[in-house]
Amino acid sequence: MKRQRLLLLTFVVMLIGSIGSFVFLNSVETGISTHEAEPTEQMPLNEKETIVLPDVQFIQRIFESGEHLLRAF
Repeated sequence: MKRQRLLLLTFVVMLIGSIGSFVFLNSVETGISTHEAEPTEQMPLNEKETIVLPDVQFIQRIFESGEHLLRAF
């Protein structure tokens, strides 16, 4: 009985959260109109500049440390 109440309560909380987020996202104005969108000029990317992506650097460090550990054994 206690487990059923917990499952029901979890379901109700998820349902209320889902409906609440749906209502909120539909009520907020995005400020972007497809009819009035003006093309913007993009700055050319300098070939010498590198783009820093922290998540990619983190994964690269994990691979490097894994290779280092494998070489140790």
